[in-house]
Amino acid sequence: MTDFCTVAQVKEFAGIQTANSDALIARLITSASAFIRNWCGSNITTSAAAEYRNGDGGARMMLTARPVTAVQSLTIDGLTISPGSPTVAGYLFDSRGLYLTGGLVFTRGGQNVAVAYTAGLSTVPSDIEGACIELVATRFREKDRIGLASQALQGQSVSFTAKEAPESVLSVLRQYRNVVPL
Repeated sequence: MTDFCTVAQVKEFAGIQTANSDALIARLITSASAFIRNWCGSNITTSAAAEYRNGDGGARMMLTARPVTAVQSLTIDGLTISPGSPTVAGYLFDSRGLYLTGGLVFTRGGQNVAVAYTAGLSTVPSDIEGACIELVATRFREKDRIGLASQALQGQSVSFTAKEAPESVLSVLRQYRNVVPL
């Protein structure tokens, strides 16, 4: 799996001058990249996907991973469906899913549709990269406060709240959240 930013980018953003924390930052990058993938519900960058789905009798099926960039194979009830066109029976696809042409349908059945495809973006979007950098820098700064609810600093009591990610990061990620229709 691809990490969404580099150690050098995080160090520049956070103003870290030494190499003392490079290994920790690298682990935080991997963790933050996994968090982003999980939160968004997809890998974001290009990867192979395979699904078994229930046919519903319709000619359209949305796929889980998006955007769909290629379809390697489609079978319905064990029969291979070839790529089609608006005038030739088969399948077409767009960034969200599959469409059958020529009167074909996803026949009703349990797990009777198998599709292998490729989905995701060819490069990491710059806003995802920035969100990952910010998330790593935030987690790096917060590492000394793990488990603390508050701390006295210069005669003042400072409270800490645990959040899954800063709101600025979540606002970027919401744009990439993979909402799968039921």
